[in-house]
Amino acid sequence: MMQHPQQGQPPLLQQASSRNENNSNNIGSIEGSSPLEIQAKQEEEGSKSFEAFHCFNIFSKDKGMQQQDAAVLKTLNKRLRVYEQWQGKEQFFMGGRLMAGPNWKACIGTVSLIAIPSGVFLGFVAPYLSKHVHTVIMAFSCILPFFSLLFLLVTACTDPGVIPRQEPDAEYLTGQKPRSKDVWVNGQRVVVRYNDTCHFYQPPRAHHCSVNDNCIERFDHHCPWVGTTIGRRNYRTFLLFVYVTAVTCLYVFGCCLAQMFLRHREVAKELQGSGLSYTSIWLRSLAKVPAALTLMGFSFLFFWFIGGLSAFHGYLVITNQTTYENFRYNHDANRPNPYSRGVLYNCWEVWCAPRPRRHLNYRAYLDELPRGPPI
Repeated sequence: MMQHPQQGQPPLLQQASSRNENNSNNIGSIEGSSPLEIQAKQEEEGSKSFEAFHCFNIFSKDKGMQQQDAAVLKTLNKRLRVYEQWQGKEQFFMGGRLMAGPNWKACIGTVSLIAIPSGVFLGFVAPYLSKHVHTVIMAFSCILPFFSLLFLLVTACTDPGVIPRQEPDAEYLTGQKPRSKDVWVNGQRVVVRYNDTCHFYQPPRAHHCSVNDNCIERFDHHCPWVGTTIGRRNYRTFLLFVYVTAVTCLYVFGCCLAQMFLRHREVAKELQGSGLSYTSIWLRSLAKVPAALTLMGFSFLFFWFIGGLSAFHGYLVITNQTTYENFRYNHDANRPNPYSRGVLYNCWEVWCAPRPRRHLNYRAYLDELPRGPPI
C-alpha cells in the first residue's frame, strides 16, 4: 500500500514519506521483475538524503535497523543545550551541571595522592594515637582529608569564570578593528587586547587560557594537579584546598612523629634491664611503626611543594596579584599594581567578596539565548 504524508508531520518526515511514495511507484512500474532488479532500481532512484534514507527506508530488513534509524532522527530533531554545542575544551558532567577542564583525569591522580596516604594514616596511626592520647585525634584525622578532597573536587568542577564567545562584528570582518585599546583602572592606564578567538576585548585581568581555549576572568593559572583553569570563580576554593592540604601534611607528620616516640617508650620499658644499647632499642621501636615512617617521609616531601605554594599565594593575596600577572608584569615601584588597594581590602576581595554568577546557564537551550552585540 502506498504511504502518504500525514498532517502535522515535520517537513523532514513529509519529505521522507514523499520520497518513499515515489520509490513504491517506481517499484510498481517494474512489477514482475526479479528481487535483485527491484533492489537495483530502488538504489538508483531512491532518496539521497541521509535522514530520509535511514529513517523511512521501506526496504529496511529488520526492526533493529528501524529502531536505530528512529534514534538518529530523534537526535537530529533534538533541542540542543549550551553545553552540548560548547566552543571550548572544557568537559561537562551531570547534564551540564558541572564543568571540568580538558585534562580532568589528572584530578583523579591528585585525589589518589591524598586519599591513599589518608587511608593508611587512618588504618595504622590514628587508631593508636586515639587510644593512647585522645579520641579527638581520630576526629581530626577524618575531617582534614575530607575537606582537602572536598575543596579539590569543588575547584575542579566549578566554572572558573569563562567569558562567552561573541560573533565578529562588521568592523572586525572588514579588518578595521583596533588590536588594543586603553582603559583606566584606579587612575592607571591598562591596555586590553582584542581576542580573535572569542571576538571581544578581554576585560582587565582576563586572559585566554590556551589549554581550556576560552577567556577566563581574573585568570590565575592552569593547574595540572586540579585539571582545570584557576580563575575568578574558583580561586577561593583553590586556596582552601592548598591551605587545608598543607595543614594536613603537618598534622600527619606530627602524629607519626608522636607515634614513633610513644612506641619507643613502650619498647624501652619492655626491654628495661636487657642490656641493649640505646640505638638497638630505637631500631626495634622503628620496626614497629613502618606506616608512620613512610607517611612521615611522604608528608615531609609533599609539604615542601604545598607549603611553598601556600606561601606564594599568601603573598599574591595580600598584594592583589594573580600568578599570571606576577610572572608577566612583576609590579614594583616603577610599575605599580593598579588593582591593589591595601592589604585589608585585598584580603577581603579574595576571601569575603561574593562569588560572581556564571555568565551562562549551560543547561539552557540554544534557541532561548539572547543574542547581544559583541563586547
